[in-house]
Amino acid sequence: MSLDKYDQEVIGAHMEIRAAAQDLDRELRACLAELADKQPAMQAVLLAGRRLALDALFSSVKKQATGSLARIDSVSAADPKQRAWAGDQPVYIRDQLVLIDTAWPAAGATVDVALDGFRKISDSLDRVVYLCESLTLTPRLASVLENARVGQALGVEMLLADELPRAPELRAKLFSELTDQNGVLELGYYDAPSMTVYRVAATRAAQRASVWRVLLAIVSVHAAVTLSCFLPKSVGLPLHPEDWRKVLGSCALLYLGVAAHGLIQGITVARRSPGALSHPWNDWVMWINAHETPLLMSVATPIVVLLFLNWVMPGLSYQTAFFAGYSIDSLIDVALDRFSQIATGRGAALLDALKPKPPTPPAVLSTP
Repeated sequence: MSLDKYDQEVIGAHMEIRAAAQDLDRELRACLAELADKQPAMQAVLLAGRRLALDALFSSVKKQATGSLARIDSVSAADPKQRAWAGDQPVYIRDQLVLIDTAWPAAGATVDVALDGFRKISDSLDRVVYLCESLTLTPRLASVLENARVGQALGVEMLLADELPRAPELRAKLFSELTDQNGVLELGYYDAPSMTVYRVAATRAAQRASVWRVLLAIVSVHAAVTLSCFLPKSVGLPLHPEDWRKVLGSCALLYLGVAAHGLIQGITVARRSPGALSHPWNDWVMWINAHETPLLMSVATPIVVLLFLNWVMPGLSYQTAFFAGYSIDSLIDVALDRFSQIATGRGAALLDALKPKPPTPPAVLSTP
């Protein structure tokens, strides 16, 4: 995401406004929490102790916001495209600042009036945070992705927890906007269901290289399993030289079953989507690039299932191999559990064989 000096100035000014609004909102909410469930007399005492600091912070935040908005106006005058890109945000922010200024309680206001005003102001400040973050969230994520490694997953809520609005409906709206702006993240994509952003390679060629590496890994494992049919019987594998063609076909159908499962999942997501699909569902190359490491680590999973099935079902059919690949997630747990049982039994037998045998008592010689 390329930003010129004017873009950076506008983004920086909105971040300053957001930070100032959050500071004031934090103090107001602390005051409301402290005065909650207190008697009116105690509330009046506590509020009087806080008013001086709150009034001073309010004046500081208003000055900061006014100055930042003036800088945005100045940049927009020098670079007219800024008005087309973010001309509405300063207007909405000024509207909220007017509401805040109007709701700020006077020095002699009663406790009830002051607390009611603070609640309204807190909501308006959270709205200001949303307005600023809706403009700065995507550039912030793009900046974070520049320092991440390819394939790294970053939880957006955890990563930017201090910058997000408090209200759940404003957060939901913000993440919905982020989904719509996915294409702006040149070095990654945002996965809405998991609220996670993934780092991808910078060039399309590097992204395609991940696809070729995954395919090469599948072919290599496929070839290794087929060649294992010719290993000596003493190795103990349930594969034999005369079965190499069947193993070759079963292995291929097993991977096709896995691919069919992923394809049907993608079709299901597409049918349920109310609108056009965003990354990664409309860009499988990018998805494979982001998940290359776990994909490479899982390439051997179908082979474990294939060996397990050949062990328990010597007459494995091609149809069974295909549907075994389709149900790989369920079968791998069964295979590993069965292997654990076999290993435990063989280990116990080995320990018994290695235990020292009690010495044979010496023969007693009888005298004639």
